[in-house]
Amino acid sequence: MSFRLILALAATLMASQLAACATVVEGTEDKVSFETTPAGARCGIERDGAKLGTVDATPGTLTLVKSKADLAVTCEKTGHLTVTERVESEFTGATIGNILLGGGVGLIVDAASGANNRYPALVKVILPPEKFPTPAERDSYFDGLKADINGRYDKIAARAKETCPANNQAQCDSETAKVEEKRQKELTALETKRQAVKIG
Repeated sequence: MSFRLILALAATLMASQLAACATVVEGTEDKVSFETTPAGARCGIERDGAKLGTVDATPGTLTLVKSKADLAVTCEKTGHLTVTERVESEFTGATIGNILLGGGVGLIVDAASGANNRYPALVKVILPPEKFPTPAERDSYFDGLKADINGRYDKIAARAKETCPANNQAQCDSETAKVEEKRQKELTALETKRQAVKIG
């Protein structure tokens, strides 16, 4: 067998392997579990206006094709506010495996297809009661949720600070800013829900 023929066969094999792209490391699908408080809600999942699936009664799990596009999760339950949450698609380092195993082309194809992005394994949606007897009871409920959000993001910020490279302050500042941005988004969404509930 000539050297040129060997090279041609090797190139063909590499091309077929690259077709799988991020599947070399993580596959092209994510299993995402959906939970609500309270349980038993119906949740519809959409992406770019297209319906991907429905969980008829939470908790439940769907298998979703990876994408760079975020999800819109709308959950409803009798006696509670209907809530739509945006679930972000996060970039992962899976493509590094493609560089090692499949060459630079894998990086280009993965970035275009979204196969190197990932949805969170668990999505939790809180459905507040649509009505409270008094403003004090409403505020007590939402203040508790606010404390939970701040506590969670305080832990995330502390963990990010601990793992941040000491010689890269710019990266540390960037990660901290991302954490605070997400914190504020959740707090703003929570305040919107507080204003939406009724008293009486």
